[in-house]
Amino acid sequence: MVGFGADTAANPLTYVVPYDFDASNPLTYFSPYTYYHGAVIYNDLSDSAEQAERFTETEMDPYSVIQYAWTFVRKGQVADFRVEGEQDEASLETLQSVFFTVRDEKFPGRGQTRSVRIPGTGKKLKFTYWLQKKPAAVVYIVPGVGSHRLAGPALALAELVYSNGFSAVTVSSAYNYEFMERASTAAVPSYAPVDVKDLHVALTEIDRRLKGLYAGRLKGKALMGYSMGGFHSLFIAGTSNEAPLLKFDRYVAINAPVRLMYAVSQLDEFFQAPLEWPSEERTKNMENTFLKVAGLSKTSLTPHGSLPFSAIESKFLIGLAFRFILRDMIFSSQRRNNQGVLEEPIKGLRREAVYREILQYSFKDYFDRFVAPYYQTRGIDLTQAEALKRGSDLKTYAGGLRDNPNIRLIVNRNDILLADEDLEWLQTAIGAERLTIFEKGGHLGNLAHPAVQKAIVRALEGLNQ
Repeated sequence: MVGFGADTAANPLTYVVPYDFDASNPLTYFSPYTYYHGAVIYNDLSDSAEQAERFTETEMDPYSVIQYAWTFVRKGQVADFRVEGEQDEASLETLQSVFFTVRDEKFPGRGQTRSVRIPGTGKKLKFTYWLQKKPAAVVYIVPGVGSHRLAGPALALAELVYSNGFSAVTVSSAYNYEFMERASTAAVPSYAPVDVKDLHVALTEIDRRLKGLYAGRLKGKALMGYSMGGFHSLFIAGTSNEAPLLKFDRYVAINAPVRLMYAVSQLDEFFQAPLEWPSEERTKNMENTFLKVAGLSKTSLTPHGSLPFSAIESKFLIGLAFRFILRDMIFSSQRRNNQGVLEEPIKGLRREAVYREILQYSFKDYFDRFVAPYYQTRGIDLTQAEALKRGSDLKTYAGGLRDNPNIRLIVNRNDILLADEDLEWLQTAIGAERLTIFEKGGHLGNLAHPAVQKAIVRALEGLNQ
């Protein structure tokens, strides 16, 4: 695993981002540091001003990066869609997560957005909801790491449960800038006992607000999370007796990792996949990968189609997407509480230089250089195995998970963030009657499939009765 202090040759982005990059005119050479340029989003990535505004507000959605980040490339280049080398089924399937989107493009606009004041911060946190006209159970949806409440998969899940008779509420991830800056009591997130407590407090305040507004229209309550949101949902389920906060009648976790340190080590490894190419071919191969993404984003792909990426390419795209998430996490945390680790100044508008510096950090670096030192000042030593396990491993809460009959878990056998031992543990701890396993799908890659959507809806059975 490559740390920040290592040779820059170990960072794949070294091979595609020119040193004479002109930050004042980012579209002269489109790089990952400027994929978020507002004009790009408005002119080329959306069909309406409403969609452009929503994309801008979400800021960081891991899977939208894969689809959109490299739409702009140097003029005149044409992608070579031939696949050189072996393919990796699990990572290719993970890329298929881009197909899980809302069916009715007007659905997002039908949601209402309000805010609640968070006791621990004194600030207001926004949430978005779609309420059934008649009394119905409410499904609180927690998205994946770094994702916004209006990110594509969160909206698609909200539409799915709403179309099946449930009310839906979305809230941003504890690692999204919106939550970090409004609802987090920790300046540097990534210690689950604190992050999950903050999330649970926010959900409690949201539920209290909705009850005040719509007395009699709220029935049962479900907490549904995917990816990191699934981890947080299971964490709450396994520790639900430890805090006098909102009680849920059902906990639904979709593709939740079990051991966070294993999951992020996989993402760090994926980001370094291009290092397997010969150094003299690396720039050309990486540029062609981005050209493929650019070309595919302009075609009508279907969930049943085959993506033309080699194992190196598909892994790198996933690693890159999550590296952008990490970039935003570090930026938001240091803007709130500058630990003095970054050399570049943290500015609100001109972020190119500090973004470039931050992107040198892996997830391991983030934990070692930012998270552990921060919590050391709060009296928690994350270098100790017990503290680390308490903050990153669901196995620590096996008893609470085993004893909670209201848990439903949906996983894929070839999830890139789950080791074989993790899946075996889930089968023992959760039990066959509460666990649905799909053989394929990678990480979130089969959410658009009818069978998976039926399993998600089935996990909510009985709440409306």
